[in-house]
Amino acid sequence: MRILVSCANGSGTSLMMMRSVEKAMKELNVPITKIHHCAISEGKSSATQYDVVFTPVNFLNMFTQAEKKV
Repeated sequence: MRILVSCANGSGTSLMMMRSVEKAMKELNVPITKIHHCAISEGKSSATQYDVVFTPVNFLNMFTQAEKKV
């Protein structure tokens, strides 16, 4: 599974979320082929390259293009 984790600046929140996602996926035995954390500005343009995107709720509307991929 290819996972993108994105937050406003791409440093604090997304890094912590990425660590939590890695831990949860390991516990669920879900293989991660790629995981990346970044700022919203980068995430918006690259989200379609990932299977799932984790982002704070207030940024969900910025990923409508990736949602259309499904």
